[in-house]
Amino acid sequence: MRRQVLRGRYAAVEPEINVTPLVDVVLVLLIIFMVVVPQMQQQRPVELPRVRQADPEQKQGLDPWSVTVVRSGEIFVGEQAVEREALKDLLFGLRQADPNRRVVVRADAGLQWGEVRTVLAEVQNAGYPGASLLVNERRRGADGSREEG
Repeated sequence: MRRQVLRGRYAAVEPEINVTPLVDVVLVLLIIFMVVVPQMQQQRPVELPRVRQADPEQKQGLDPWSVTVVRSGEIFVGEQAVEREALKDLLFGLRQADPNRRVVVRADAGLQWGEVRTVLAEVQNAGYPGASLLVNERRRGADGSREEG
């Protein structure tokens, strides 16, 4: 606080607002949310395979159905665990309820391609014209070398 001297007398005390602690707290909260929110959006931990030349992103009107195949071979549609035999019937029912939605398959990179291929075949047999296979893209670094990201 600061006092000003006016004609030999002290004037009233003027309050000063120090916003530095407020800015520090807000920045810490922002960083925490930037780290935590993407982790909350992941359904199941899956190590996605990498590609060198990814297709450009296309914006779709609806969020796609997510079919996840984890390393142990378990299959999930969204957050719901599904037996391999019941997958086609569940996807067919979802297709009947909302025919415009797409299907995105998230498969662990450690799986045999045959296991992923059978899931893709079930998606096609359920009436979806095709399914997207979700992968991570390898990016070029500043020096021209490939980075995984």
